[in-house]
Amino acid sequence: MALIKCKECGHDISDKARKCPKCGCPTGQVEATQEVMIKEEPKKSKTWIGALVVALLCLIGGVGCYGYTHYLNNECDKNTIVELTPEFIKAIEKYDQLGIFSEGYAAVRKGDKWGYINTKGEEVVSTELDAKYVGHFSEGLAFVVQSSSKFSVIDTNGSVVFTSDYHSSDYYSEDNLPYYKNGIMLVYDVKKSCYIIYDIKGEIKGETKNHNEYYKETADNLYEKYSINDDNNWGLKDSKGNIVINAVYDGIDLGDGLWGGTGTLSNGVVLVILDEIKDTYDNTDGALTGNDIVRHYGYADLNGNDTFSEELKELCRRSKELAY
Repeated sequence: MALIKCKECGHDISDKARKCPKCGCPTGQVEATQEVMIKEEPKKSKTWIGALVVALLCLIGGVGCYGYTHYLNNECDKNTIVELTPEFIKAIEKYDQLGIFSEGYAAVRKGDKWGYINTKGEEVVSTELDAKYVGHFSEGLAFVVQSSSKFSVIDTNGSVVFTSDYHSSDYYSEDNLPYYKNGIMLVYDVKKSCYIIYDIKGEIKGETKNHNEYYKETADNLYEKYSINDDNNWGLKDSKGNIVINAVYDGIDLGDGLWGGTGTLSNGVVLVILDEIKDTYDNTDGALTGNDIVRHYGYADLNGNDTFSEELKELCRRSKELAY
């Protein structure tokens, strides 16, 4: 507390007093203090509200930025060309089997479990899918064969979109799995001898016997596989017949199997195969069995590069010479 002098009588009074106790003259201090409070409180309130608004905008902006970045990354992966860098090659070495790239993803198998990698070789769907076969992504979805009577459809996060019962009697293999086109997928049912039409939510939209009616391919951007040396080596030609990949592989897959046929190139690479013939191969019957072959999976681009080492290529080449 401080003392002030009354402006009328000059008596010393408290600065908290409303009026002079001697002459009764109002001091004006309380009124002034109240006035200051009235003026300052709105300022503090506005400052607090402003800070809150800024904090909320930052939070919303951060979430939006993350979501947009995630969206952009997914969109970029769909169209990104796979670069066969040493880092990418090292990343895929740990897998026992590779699948074709489609929409920025490729199926990979480790042991008896499946997952998916992106164009950088990063595992984006963990290799924990317990499946007989897994398909390539089309319109953000992939077909997964669980058994001869059940399948699932998953999204790019590995989450199950829907599961359905069907009767395939092992009709499907890793080379001919269903995929989505224009929002529908055809799944063959042996029992009904027709294709069941599914939409992206898993709802059945009808049946058809005409597979080609829904899966017509245009001639644009198509590549054709070609072989030399009595079908022992495979390469790739473009739609004009130009050789874009030399016929040096035991198989090339564009999503339609390892041998023959045409298809589209996705993410700038194709799946290629090198076969190594085991030393135990018995040529007496003139035929190879699955137990006689070690299959090596890799990728090749249109610039003459692939993910196989020169040592592996030589090993596979010599194994064939010795076998035949």
